[in-house]
Amino acid sequence: MSSKAVSLEFVPAVPVIKIPTLIGGNDEAVKKQFGDLFADAQSGMRRVITFGIFALGVKLTQLKHSQFGDWVKGNFGESAYRTVRSHMQLTESTLEACGIKQLKPIFQNGSALPISKCGDFLMLPEAKVPEPLKPLREKICNIVDGKSARALFTEFKQAEEEITADGASRMKKRRGRLPGQGGATAAQREAARLRAEQEALEELKREYSGTTKWCDANANDKKAKPLFGTKEWDRLEESLNSMATYMKRAKERFAKGGAQ
Repeated sequence: MSSKAVSLEFVPAVPVIKIPTLIGGNDEAVKKQFGDLFADAQSGMRRVITFGIFALGVKLTQLKHSQFGDWVKGNFGESAYRTVRSHMQLTESTLEACGIKQLKPIFQNGSALPISKCGDFLMLPEAKVPEPLKPLREKICNIVDGKSARALFTEFKQAEEEITADGASRMKKRRGRLPGQGGATAAQREAARLRAEQEALEELKREYSGTTKWCDANANDKKAKPLFGTKEWDRLEESLNSMATYMKRAKERFAKGGAQ
């Protein structure tokens, strides 16, 4: 992560991406808090994790599946989304190192960890931290304090969980591996694989959606007629016909249970 602060500026009122509506409403307030925490996350790893917890809460409880990327890009821009994802990945790894394997339950009402939809308990004075959150706060601070994002990412790649004699859990460095040679546990590798697959699927959905919108916007004489008879017209017609044929055949295969 660059040491230079990243300014989070709102995009124009009519963004290219259609911004999804939050399930719980209160869009403007959530958007403001999201932006404020994102700005705070540019300095200090506790602020990064605070923002990451809030962002995870928005993604897991306030938006439908695959809408989070469009919500962030529509409100804050493409470049901000890349940094947001980095903060969230670092937060997930930190929480996993603290023993939290399932994220969604900690944001639900009645959770044993009253994190709610924000990790601001990390920024409170010690005396004001809710009692149930003190052990988690201590673990997180022990992991992130005094470190850069780059150092933490490297540490997570080369760390494994160790259970101490008193039953506590802590992360220790793997031995016998050099930087770049792996070091993640099987569970961490599987989690990373699943995250990569999900991100690839969401990107593919965005590509399909973008192509659909382009077709809808250009299927009219005003835009099509100037290109009629050109090589661009012929190539597009060929590609669209080929795609239509493929989709028809694929639909038949998928309906029969093929190409799993």
